[in-house]
Amino acid sequence: MSEGILLFGDGATQPSLHWRTGFLAPDPAVYVEVDGRGTLLVSSMEFGRARKEARTESVRSYDDFNFALLNREGGEGHAYSAMIATLLEELGIERVRVDPSFPVSLARGLESRDIEVLADAPLFSAERRAKRPDEQEAVGRSQAAAQAAMSRAKQVLAEAETRDGMLFWQDAPLTSAVVVGELEMELLRHGCGAPDGTIVAGGPGGADPHTSDTGHLAAGEPVIIDIFPQHKTSRYWGDITRTFVVGEPAPRWLEMYAAVKAAQQAALDTIRAGVNGRDVHLAVCQTLYDAGFSTLVEGFKRPDVPTMIHGTGHGVGLQIHESPRVSDTEVQLVEGDIVTIEPGLYDPAIGGVRLEDTVVVTAGGHRNLTDYPLDWKP
Repeated sequence: MSEGILLFGDGATQPSLHWRTGFLAPDPAVYVEVDGRGTLLVSSMEFGRARKEARTESVRSYDDFNFALLNREGGEGHAYSAMIATLLEELGIERVRVDPSFPVSLARGLESRDIEVLADAPLFSAERRAKRPDEQEAVGRSQAAAQAAMSRAKQVLAEAETRDGMLFWQDAPLTSAVVVGELEMELLRHGCGAPDGTIVAGGPGGADPHTSDTGHLAAGEPVIIDIFPQHKTSRYWGDITRTFVVGEPAPRWLEMYAAVKAAQQAALDTIRAGVNGRDVHLAVCQTLYDAGFSTLVEGFKRPDVPTMIHGTGHGVGLQIHESPRVSDTEVQLVEGDIVTIEPGLYDPAIGGVRLEDTVVVTAGGHRNLTDYPLDWKP
């Protein structure tokens, strides 16, 4: 039985489609690949641009398949199913592999037309891991924007005044939302947007790694700032985290900070192509454990102390979280992987520390796309 690959959706929400074709459109597109040769099917409105921009052997228009008539006859679902089935018949394809996110209704429509649909692991996820030089540059541009935004956030904290233990900026309470607003404006100046969830977490609220807003920020308490922008043109992401304190932090927090900083360096010293990502994570766990703290990994646990409650890192590319994961999971790192290195420690009583760089894995180690100080003083 002849088999092909089928991708469906818009380039913004289907990164493999964008990666494979080089074409980005807000409207759904269809991509079929057989023996390495790809056909991109787009609406008539996008056809001219697709012919110029797409990296595919063939570009076809919905008009070639009477999509508008099919839509009037039976609705959009019917039209897509009939159009794709006709294209597959032309290509001699009887079975397709699709992403897990492929629409169930569309799969059923194809099956009713005698096309076998197999939902596979995310298509091209392995191929997307080793980033080309142009992809590395794209992530680097987003990372530079993230660093500029971090500098803006740091400046706001540095300018803050303390009144009765709380921070004020420009005669108003300095809140997480105010800092987020300032750093997002800086991202826009660098051609990037920030998704919902940019993290500016102060005090005990920062002990939850994904808390994004803790309200009015206090002096003497840690403020975790995690910025992960997406470039509006390339669609590639960047990712950086730093932790600051305005005023004097608690001695215990300073111990946490020193341990996390050392753990990040241990990971950077370990990482290189061919290394198991789990070994990078274990280097972090060992460093934190030796400093008297805890992790979630067996053999590196301690009761009632600040704990690292997540993995060491994740892949970055056309998705902010993609393969590989650098965690308590076996995975061999390859040259060209782009991953974060972001150890952290968290204490519900005083908050947390997290330090994150984004790096390219190389044959001899890594190339750090992050060039930003690790100091906690803003």
